[in-house]
Amino acid sequence: MAVWSNDNVMNKALFAISSGDNRKLVLLSTDPTTKALATSTGFCCGLSTHLDFNALANDLVSGRVLWVKKTTDIAGRKCSTKWITHVGIIDASTLLFLTKCSTRSYTTAGPDLINASSWSISVYDPTT
Repeated sequence: MAVWSNDNVMNKALFAISSGDNRKLVLLSTDPTTKALATSTGFCCGLSTHLDFNALANDLVSGRVLWVKKTTDIAGRKCSTKWITHVGIIDASTLLFLTKCSTRSYTTAGPDLINASSWSISVYDPTT
């Protein structure tokens, strides 16, 4: 079983999420398995117009980390619930990343803009 991985291997996973055009942050009421579900009325609570990342860096515990910058332009959308439970990253055709987040309520009683704090995606060396 592997106990170490070259940083370049871990970087490729994070580059697949962060590089390329049309990366967007999507706020979700549940955990979709496709981009079509992630952007549907039943799942999508908010969708950013863009997404920015900081450079890759070493993580505190033998890994690599990609920081997602604060996003302030997420337009609130009507969805099946008023609770955000997951955050995803999509590109033009694919759901690239999905994670749980602390549950937050929101409203769509007007032109709501939802802010998302900065957060990170980490990839760690394998362990036995």
